[in-house]
Amino acid sequence: MCNSFLKLPENVELTLILIQTELKTRKFFNGLAKVGLDDCYLRPNLDSVIMQCLDMDDVEDETFLRYDGIMERGSWRVVDEEGVVRQALKVYRELLKAKERLSRKNN
Repeated sequence: MCNSFLKLPENVELTLILIQTELKTRKFFNGLAKVGLDDCYLRPNLDSVIMQCLDMDDVEDETFLRYDGIMERGSWRVVDEEGVVRQALKVYRELLKAKERLSRKNN
């Protein structure tokens, strides 16, 4: 996000960077799993931090399942470094929409 023409609020920029990193991590470890190397316990996990940044850190299973599905789909769509930036923005918007739908459902 450092090459952006728009100045984003720091919290949004941080969230986007965390999403980018999580998408790349998931892509990498999904690739390893495809070739049978899925027994790694050192995989970094930024889910709870990202969910806190988005104020989605309630204890509801549905919230996490929705979040995880969005992140997983996003990671499969990552092709290159430029693509991960675009995908992070799409995932960010999709997570905000999911958060809004979940809050309407719970109220």
